[in-house]
Amino acid sequence: MKTVLHIAAHMGGGVGKVLSNVAIAEGNEFNHHIILLEKPIDTVFTDKLTRSELTIAPSLDVIRELVRCADIVQLDWWNHPLMAELMYNLRDIPIRSVVWSHTAGCYYPYIKPDFVTLPDHFIFSSHYSKDNPHWSLLDIYKMKNISVINSSGGFADTQDVKPVPHDGFNVGYVGTLGYMKLLPEFVEYCKSISDIPGIKFVMIGRIPEPNLVLQDAKDAGIADKFVFKGYVKDLPAELAKLDVIGYLLNPYHFGTTENALLEAMSMGVPPVCIDQCSEKYLIRNEYTGILVNGKQHYKNIMASLYVNPDLRYDLGRSARSYVLNNLGLQNTVNRLNSVYRDVIRNHKRCVAFDEVFGSTPHEWYRAGCPPSVTGFSKYLTDSTKGSVAQWHKYFVQDPQLAALVAP
Repeated sequence: MKTVLHIAAHMGGGVGKVLSNVAIAEGNEFNHHIILLEKPIDTVFTDKLTRSELTIAPSLDVIRELVRCADIVQLDWWNHPLMAELMYNLRDIPIRSVVWSHTAGCYYPYIKPDFVTLPDHFIFSSHYSKDNPHWSLLDIYKMKNISVINSSGGFADTQDVKPVPHDGFNVGYVGTLGYMKLLPEFVEYCKSISDIPGIKFVMIGRIPEPNLVLQDAKDAGIADKFVFKGYVKDLPAELAKLDVIGYLLNPYHFGTTENALLEAMSMGVPPVCIDQCSEKYLIRNEYTGILVNGKQHYKNIMASLYVNPDLRYDLGRSARSYVLNNLGLQNTVNRLNSVYRDVIRNHKRCVAFDEVFGSTPHEWYRAGCPPSVTGFSKYLTDSTKGSVAQWHKYFVQDPQLAALVAP
């Protein structure tokens, strides 16, 4: 079989799940080998792979040789600094190229339209990416080489887990516990329903320092309603205790497939989300979940779900059926196979990544900034992943990045 060489900065979160599961899935028409540019902190996904399927943090010379030999090279992209550097260092090697974007690209990190047309094939992981407010109709017209494949790694761990009887009304959230991902008014929304008898807001994910959500909950007088679980090894066991997943995200978040949301849906937990971004493409309103358009709407919906367990059950059952039938691992594998069959017909060619991204770390960083500052200006000083501070950490010798992080 022909070989697809995947290159990713690391295998954390949803990307790690989908890459590892695709590499070892039944029904593959191609061999898969994964290069990680840095050593993994958590090996839960890399442990699934053999040495023949995974190479961790090799030298640039080794990467270049593997790239030369590969039939198809797939870059799993979310604007990581190491990926930007590697793309520059691969510009002179003829390849058949696929880019799979695991970020929406509508704000920060931004996807330039010229980047989309650069490889042989460009895969979005959400239809939301095509709503990019910075693209013109001409930009979209030029995109002949695109497809949308949700980066779902499947639901083998969740689909057979049964709900756990419990007291009260548990509204859950799974993911990044900070306002980079969460709706800035998240606690206000929670307060609007805090009078529901027995309500608990179950927050699952690594607890940041400082925990701004907890501080806001204290200020709002509802800290006793919050339970911070931290990172959990057995996520399905925690999801089984939820009545609803209240997945309220920042309108400028860059998520796409939202695997945590889909995992909850695969277990029959009905979702309530804001009618925006990738969420509006993952949920069929009033059939597999509810999309709300403001705090009062959220309050009304949650009140209805609390008093009507049959409604929760019906929504959850539809959510589970939809996710398992349309967004499972085999669906991902089949759609990737289709892309690869098309790309393998092409001749190898050099891909001029530098013409889109530039040739210096500062230029690579700026390439991820949208034309307007809406929704991303905080990244100029923020210390979170994707920030200019992170870029400076990787490229300490770049004077312009240093100037951006200087106090």
